[in-house]
Amino acid sequence: MPSKTVAAFRNVAIVGTGPTGLYTLHHLLQRGQKLTVTLFEAAPLAGVGSPYSPETTQASMLANIASIEIRPLGEAYLDWLKRQPDAMLQV
Repeated sequence: MPSKTVAAFRNVAIVGTGPTGLYTLHHLLQRGQKLTVTLFEAAPLAGVGSPYSPETTQASMLANIASIEIRPLGEAYLDWLKRQPDAMLQV
C-alpha cells in the first residue's frame, strides 16, 4: 500500500541549480512521476554551483574536485568545459 505522505507530495522545489540540484532534478525526472518542479537559483546560469563560481569561492579552490567525479547527465563535464569560451572560464 503506497504511503499517503509520499502520494501527497506532487510539488517539489529545488533550491540551487549547481551539480547537486541538477542531479536531483535528473533523478526526479527519471522516476516518471507527474510532478511540478520549481527551481530556485540566484546565479544567472544553472549548473555552475559554488565550487565553480568565482563569486563564492577563492580562485585557488575553484573546481576542487576532478571532473571524473561528476557523472554526466547529458554530457561529461569535461566535454562541456571544452566547449566554453575563454572569457567564461576566466577568474
